[in-house]
Amino acid sequence: MGRGRDTRRGRALGSAGAAFATMLALSVPAEADEASFESLLCRRYYDAAKYAAAFPFCRKGAEAGLSEAMFALGVVYDEGRGVPQNYGRALFWWRKAAEVGHAGAMFNLGVVYEFGPGVPRDFVRAHM
Repeated sequence: MGRGRDTRRGRALGSAGAAFATMLALSVPAEADEASFESLLCRRYYDAAKYAAAFPFCRKGAEAGLSEAMFALGVVYDEGRGVPQNYGRALFWWRKAAEVGHAGAMFNLGVVYEFGPGVPRDFVRAHM
């Protein structure tokens, strides 16, 4: 069959929603747990600039201990995307992510302590 004429594929997917669900399912490894899936949705919505939609998924992943979700939640709070800007919450989540080895969170903490948005400047902490 020619391109765009495969009706079996169209029937199998049924709708755009089913196609999206299929795409997400294929993007998540079989061993992934619910928190990983939440973190994936956080990233997908954030990358699509749907910040308010990303927030609950980022929060769930972060609360489950996923460093990438913790880092993303820090960015959401730092930039005020989908939530009111809150440097204190951004620092909280970046510290949590840094404690489990997230390099981006470590870098952001250094920048915050060096330049001081939301905290007193602290050059010792900035270079730790």
